[in-house]
Formats: sequence, structure tokens, C-alpha cells
Amino acid sequence: MKHLLLVGQGIAGSTLALLAEERGIRVTCIGLPGLSNSSAVASGIWNPIVLKRMTLVWRAAEMLEALEAFYPKAQALTEEVFFHPMPVYRIFHSPAEVNEWQVKSTLPLWNTLLISDPVELPAYIRAPYGAGKVLRTGYVNTVKYIEGVQRRLQFLEWAFYEQFFYDKLKIKDSGVEYLGLWYDGVVFADGMYAWQHNPWFPRTWMRPTRGDVLTLTDLPADWNFILHFSHFVVPLADGQWKLGATYDFKRPTPQPNLLMAGQMLDELKSVAEVTPVVTKAEAGVRPNTKDRRPMIGSHPEHPQVFFINGLGSRGVLLAPKLSEWLLDWITEGSPVPEEADIKRCFPKNKD
Repeated sequence: MKHLLLVGQGIAGSTLALLAEERGIRVTCIGLPGLSNSSAVASGIWNPIVLKRMTLVWRAAEMLEALEAFYPKAQALTEEVFFHPMPVYRIFHSPAEVNEWQVKSTLPLWNTLLISDPVELPAYIRAPYGAGKVLRTGYVNTVKYIEGVQRRLQFLEWAFYEQFFYDKLKIKDSGVEYLGLWYDGVVFADGMYAWQHNPWFPRTWMRPTRGDVLTLTDLPADWNFILHFSHFVVPLADGQWKLGATYDFKRPTPQPNLLMAGQMLDELKSVAEVTPVVTKAEAGVRPNTKDRRPMIGSHPEHPQVFFINGLGSRGVLLAPKLSEWLLDWITEGSPVPEEADIKRCFPKNKD
């Protein structure tokens, strides 16, 4: 593959574009401007642990290794500051939670992620049993990341930010044609837009989920860490914080739900003696899947049509490794992991 058409430039599309450039693969990116974009709204946290259940994210070690190698290089290449390593603190609610944490901290991989003993948080946070500290975590400012990649692609003359017309894409035997131009293949990184408009995408596998996010000011100046309670609070680099996010499966629309946002704010005030000011309420629709696994690979009937989608709320963490796997498949024919192969999402023939 020498020249790919890339549809979509959220977290997944941006990451794939930079890794393609690194491998000497040219992409022409159509960035789908003005669409509801969960990547732009996202808090951008990466955390290899599902703290609610105290389990590791799928293939956590591989995902972390790829993330830690990719984003510093991407930051240097785009000349934009968006990568912010910082610890995550999880409030303990009982001695039993402390004990579980300490047991986990002795296990392989976990022992590189958890500080065993509880730590004290600032007095304005209510944590009578202390908190657990998670390492190798942080956040990516997704807006700055996407904008930095946009500038890079425009510098290379690889990008167009305009509406993509799915009905104008012609699938050929050895490639694709779009508006009279030939490409060796097309990669759809179109997120929730695929669920609505992409005729080649297995829509029934998607479980769209709206997430509300609030931008806050007037929190204590020393709140320079990510806090996990029932939600996350993330300190931004400009004197603001993000609070999020909700999970709403019933109303997958990009309009903020002020009732759910208010509940988030009340929950924050229940764990911290603060009086934040809300400066912005946003919502994005996450491309979750019904089996909670991403979707990468090629269409079962059109081998020149590729996908990277279904990253859910962990786009920052998953995108580097998933993009590596997809590019390995495109260029070398190396199979993608079965659990993530999009072929599982298409109806099976009953012949």
C-alpha cells in the first residue's frame, strides 16, 4: 500500500496518519469538519486499570508500551504540547478496598502501576481511608492533539477538511476511487458517523453512548492530579479542570444533559469541599461496541476497505497499538488480534 484515503481525523485517525507517515505510507485525510466528535470533547485520560472493577484494560501492557513510545514523538513532530503524564488517585471507601489494592500491587504488571500503601490527599478532599495512587497515567489534550496533527497533515498537503460523500466512493478490484482520484485503499476512522452513514460498516455491532463533560474553574490551585471517585476530575494546563463523564446508553445525542451534568457536580461536592464554577457543558457520543472490544481490520468482501473504530472511552490509550496492528495488516498481511478483528461484527453466512 502506497497511498491510502483516510476518512476521519479524531484520535484514531490522527494517530494512524502519523504512524503511516513514519512508515513511509502516504495518506490523504478527509477530516469531516463540523461533526459531533467525541474525540474533541473527551477528557483524554489514559489509565490501564478499570478502577471501578479493579481489573486491567484489555491487553494493558501492549497498549501502555505503544502509548508511551508514540505520544512523545507525536508531540515533537507536531510541535504542540498535549501529552501530560500525571498520577491518578482513587479514593478508598473502606478498609476492604485498601486491602484489595495492596494485594493487587504485588501482582505482575500491577506492581508497576500501583503504589501499595494509601496516600493522603489535600484536606479539602474527603478521603478518610486515604487514596490509591496509579502510575503510568495522565491525559492528552485531545483538541490540541487533533489540531497539531491537522497542521502537520496540511503542511504535507495530505488533508482536506470537507464533507465526505460515501456514495461517491467506488470500490475497485485493486483499490478505490473517490472523486476521480485513485487510492490503494480506504481507511474509515469515522467514529459514530460510521454508525449513521457508512454503508460498509457493521452498524448493529455499535452501542453508542453519550458522555457529558463539564469544564470548571475555581478549584484549589494545588489540585494538580487526576482524581477518580464515581467520575474523574482532570486538571488542564490553563487553570481549568474537566469533570466527567456520564454514560448514557438511552439518548446517544451530542446535546448535553443538564440534569446528569448537575448530578455529576453534586457527586464532586460530596467528596470535596469546593465551590467550582461551570464554564462549559459539552457532550460527545462514544463509539462503544456490544462486546467492549475495538474494531479494526478489513471488510470481509472488500479487502481494500479498512476500519479503525469502536475505541469507546479509551481512545487515547488504545489508538497507538490498534493503529500499529492495522498498518501491519495493510502492509504485511499480519493478522490483527481475533478479539478486535472487525470481521467478527459482520453477519455470518449460513450456507
